[in-house]
Amino acid sequence: METEESKGSDAGVVGRLAGRGEEAMSRLLDELGRNRTLTEGLTRALAAKGMLDSASRTALTQVGLAPAEDVRELRRRVMELEKRLGELEGGSKRQRGSTAKASSGAKSSSGAKTSARAKGTSASKSVRSPAPRSHPPASG
Repeated sequence: METEESKGSDAGVVGRLAGRGEEAMSRLLDELGRNRTLTEGLTRALAAKGMLDSASRTALTQVGLAPAEDVRELRRRVMELEKRLGELEGGSKRQRGSTAKASSGAKSSSGAKTSARAKGTSASKSVRSPAPRSHPPASG
């Protein structure tokens, strides 16, 4: 079994090694930052990546496809809306339960309008389909 003293010395060794590693990394990064060739190369590489990203986004849009970034954003937004809808439905179910008890058994014309509205139609108007064409379209 290790004693408290040996655990303390291990922590000291690890601490010293970590400090040396940080110091070495700091020196390396400073030297790389001073290297003009490296910094110019990185600048050019990042500029090329930006142009490639822009060109690929344009190409995808022209073909009618959404870039992955847009798809991720849309998925995130749909999830937010689904969560919000679930919260609203949960609240409206509780509210409907309390109002149903208060108005149970009474059916009025406003109830018919409400159910028609829920189905996407109007109780006072019927949805008419367009009239059929009398002449077939001219072929070119």
